[in-house]
Amino acid sequence: MVHARCLARETQLQAIDLRSQSAALRAEGRVEAPFADASPPTSVLAGQVAAFDASTRTMTVGAVDLVLAEGVSLEGLAPGVSVTVICRQRDEQRVATELMIRSSVLW
Repeated sequence: MVHARCLARETQLQAIDLRSQSAALRAEGRVEAPFADASPPTSVLAGQVAAFDASTRTMTVGAVDLVLAEGVSLEGLAPGVSVTVICRQRDEQRVATELMIRSSVLW
């Protein structure tokens, strides 16, 4: 018979031990950091365009500054337009990779 609390404590100690071993291997340079080659995280943002500059391909949605990727169409963009944006973090910039203009029609 196994006590749930004892099993949970043993599992926690094993996890701590594995993290310590992994950190030691990374410090020795024998293992890469986890997710080192992973693509940058994607986020979705919805709101109104507060500012838009077609010449620099930049816009602000709410209070978030974005750079529009080359493949993103600028057609229909203007301050006050409601949009949904899929973006990725690249260095210190948030880059919009997809953009959908939302209809203002109420059903």
